[in-house]
Amino acid sequence: MLKLFNYSILNLVLILSLFSSWSFDLYSYNFISYPKGNEYIGVLADVEGNWDKFVDYVKNGDTLYFDDNGVVHLRPNRTFVFLGDVVGRGPGAIRIVEAMMRVVENNPDRAIIILGNHDIMKMRLIAELSDRAMETVPLGMKLWLMELMTKNQKNRPITEAIYFKLLPQYNTRANRLRWILSQTMAEPNAFDFKRQELRILYGRKNITDEEVIESYLDAMRPDGFFERYLSLGRIAAIVGRTLFIHGAVNKTNYGYIPGRTDRILELPSWVNELNLWKGRELAAWKNDRFALLEEPGGSQLLLYQGPINGTGRNDHSVMFSVSVDETGNLVHPEKEVIQYLKPYVDRVVAGHYAIGDIPVATYEGGLEIIYADGSDVKSNRSTKILFNDQETILEALLSNLNRFSCRVQLNDPDRIIGRRTQDGHIILGNIENGDFFTRKFYRMGGTPSRRHKIISPSACNQLFMGNL
Repeated sequence: MLKLFNYSILNLVLILSLFSSWSFDLYSYNFISYPKGNEYIGVLADVEGNWDKFVDYVKNGDTLYFDDNGVVHLRPNRTFVFLGDVVGRGPGAIRIVEAMMRVVENNPDRAIIILGNHDIMKMRLIAELSDRAMETVPLGMKLWLMELMTKNQKNRPITEAIYFKLLPQYNTRANRLRWILSQTMAEPNAFDFKRQELRILYGRKNITDEEVIESYLDAMRPDGFFERYLSLGRIAAIVGRTLFIHGAVNKTNYGYIPGRTDRILELPSWVNELNLWKGRELAAWKNDRFALLEEPGGSQLLLYQGPINGTGRNDHSVMFSVSVDETGNLVHPEKEVIQYLKPYVDRVVAGHYAIGDIPVATYEGGLEIIYADGSDVKSNRSTKILFNDQETILEALLSNLNRFSCRVQLNDPDRIIGRRTQDGHIILGNIENGDFFTRKFYRMGGTPSRRHKIISPSACNQLFMGNL
């Protein structure tokens, strides 16, 4: 059994919160730490509705398992952390959410859900698909509808007069939802993926547009499965000496709580306050799911999960920010951030930024950062990510089917894995013949790209000799 952190001030805050006027869920502010021994944490990130990848993780991730009835369970002596973004790009979101919620609800001391931006943004759907919202057509949707009309009219130019004539036919809830998902949530095929999953769940081929819409809305209504998922999830968590978030910690967002001007000076208090804030925001949304129509920006939680208008970034958010420089290469947290984190953690684990077919661990200033999002790879293979306070284990199958592995002592002063070569390549681990596999991240025409090199152990040692 894992033990709660014994922070007396935090405990007092939690007790007072239970008697406040807000409705909180326990999982929002439950701190857990390791038991004695060598138990490992297993991590899954950004599965995004890919059922086959989730199944591969359950079978090969050494953390979860299927029983004879196909029900997912947590292995003994394991802790499980999901790093967010469970929906959007595959026909398995309902089944994955229900499986992970069952694991968390059955193991509240050993399983955690971290919420991602794609999870939080679903809070918009109840309001944006309402009768009131359907009375107006946003400019972005108008342009999208005009493109759809042009395509359906055999590329005939669509004038304003033709647009308004066809609008009643095209301004349907189904098209509204397709536009919301594809154009405002970066989930271009989500509507069709949902239909595919409903065919599996309902056991029939004919799934109507209305059934797809109602599936989305039912999930977000009181006691809907996705509303429960949001209640179970957190923005951040500390387990042992590891901090879990969806995005990144940087000099702008550490210690920051939306609506406050002061920084919280201690990491555990900050994580606790972030989750309490999330609980208040979610409770306010549950109390009035249509209030988003009154505020163009939506709730503070919705603002927190996405980019600041016109920038594509939100460095104030640990959910949306990324540890990437202008060239596209991964960057380590600033010195002041490391100083803020190090009294409490030696490792940060994040998803959100897709890094390819293998997880990446960087190491600098006594802090390890694990990037766990492999969602950009068109493969149903998952990666194994296991660690405790002493070591890190990463395993994956590269795109060329060569096996990759990384096993490193977390605070080994002579560790090479996680360090950078002079030309910017990160030493990631070893392939089957023992050579080191390195990767450099960059942008090509605005698109994230990566290149790799293979370095022999002797050559690698020479690179870092005297520099460790």
